[in-house]
Amino acid sequence: MALKRKSTEMDETNWIALEKVAAKCGCLYSGKPSWRRLFTLSARGVLVVSVKDKFGLHLRRARVKDPRERAERDRLRQEKIRRAAGVEPR
Repeated sequence: MALKRKSTEMDETNWIALEKVAAKCGCLYSGKPSWRRLFTLSARGVLVVSVKDKFGLHLRRARVKDPRERAERDRLRQEKIRRAAGVEPR
């Protein structure tokens, strides 16, 4: 099934709020807050959105982890799964 694209109209206060969030997160283009950069970084996982309270959202930069650290963690996790299944680890 094809998705239907919908547009939402925003008033001036919404644009101002969106630019404030972009500025707070450091999403700048040519020195000005950019909502496009804000959306791009959130889609790539660089920015993480979490619920701050019931009145708003909290945006933070994702932690950049060392790839070797992630690989070691994954290797240990796979080893644990193999042992639970009765298979000798590699």
